[in-house]
Amino acid sequence: MAKTAKAAFIPQQPEELTTEWLTAALSQEALSQGATVTGFATGRPGTGVGFSGITVKLTMEWDRDDPTLPTEVVAKFPTDMAHRGLTEAEGGYEREIWFYEGLGADMPLRIPTCHYSEMDPGPGAASRRRKNRIVNRTPKPIARFIAKRANDLIRATDRRYVLLIEYVPDARLTTLDQEVPADDLQAIMHAIAKMHARYWREPRLAADLATSYDTASQNYKFLQAGYDLWADDFFARTDGLEERHRVVTDWAHVNLEAVLERLNVPFTLLHGDVRAENMLFLPSGELVMIDFGTVSSGPPAWDVAYALSASLEPGPDARATMTAMATAYHDALLAAGVTEYSLDELLNDIDVALCFLAHRQVLTAMVMDGGYDTDDGASTGLGDLWIRKIIDLLPPNPPQLEN
Repeated sequence: MAKTAKAAFIPQQPEELTTEWLTAALSQEALSQGATVTGFATGRPGTGVGFSGITVKLTMEWDRDDPTLPTEVVAKFPTDMAHRGLTEAEGGYEREIWFYEGLGADMPLRIPTCHYSEMDPGPGAASRRRKNRIVNRTPKPIARFIAKRANDLIRATDRRYVLLIEYVPDARLTTLDQEVPADDLQAIMHAIAKMHARYWREPRLAADLATSYDTASQNYKFLQAGYDLWADDFFARTDGLEERHRVVTDWAHVNLEAVLERLNVPFTLLHGDVRAENMLFLPSGELVMIDFGTVSSGPPAWDVAYALSASLEPGPDARATMTAMATAYHDALLAAGVTEYSLDELLNDIDVALCFLAHRQVLTAMVMDGGYDTDDGASTGLGDLWIRKIIDLLPPNPPQLEN
């Protein structure tokens, strides 16, 4: 469990790990049985593309043969890239730790077991919200200055975070630059419907630390500033973007505060990053959900729009396919007993989320390090790749912000 007092030592990169620290960290499984880690090797987990953290697979040796001792564990550390400050501002590390310690204990889906978590204490939720309110009153010229130099000015803290979680072997996933099989997407829709139904109007959502962060963004002033700075260049350089797409993303820009208010209505627990590469599929067909650094409470349409915008291939039939998938999700939600959220409301909120996601890719493309390697040896950034998938899903007209 994460401690509230600053620990003497919290490793922040794989090179800092030791057998002594791993033995102590895994004490719940190991020391109670008198077992000791005698050696370990590090390697790539074999799945996923890390944008916000460093993830390594640890293969461990123990001083005895005991099938109950974990021999493969995933260690997660904060990123060493320039955008760590932005990730921290969105709670990308502490949210995952809080999730495993709280709401994750009774997830209706399979998630990795958390063996150990540790982080330095940080500001409380009330203090953080006060700071965000001040930031969101930043004058436009200052906000643009900061957005233009976000990775330099939004500095990382000296807080330390680490997670040791279960390694899931023989798992298959699909990254953002690949086509998601239709059966996988159907399974994802049913999985998130099951999760949403389990936490629907759950009272703990109002008090849990993991869901104390807003759904889409904490500092919308910087999103607006980034769009002001780069939208013209972004639209000019991105194939397929047309004036009709600019109309709805400009609408999100002008109405950003109201859009975010709509996306923060606390209906249920949201995963927040439902890309297919955060869904592991086992040979048995079982789905394992991973990466909880963006959990929040909000309308289920956020997770649905996120999943579909990151999964569906662009083309003239993309929006019709999206509607069919969203309807299948809604049918699963109804079957689980949630009847207060109509299909029309879901589809409208999906459009709100899509307009916002398209708007956000402008800033993502400009400030986010890392990308996906292409066949010609180049790299495509997350924002550049995602906007190509969103284009054909965008609504022909701005959606409604009021019921």
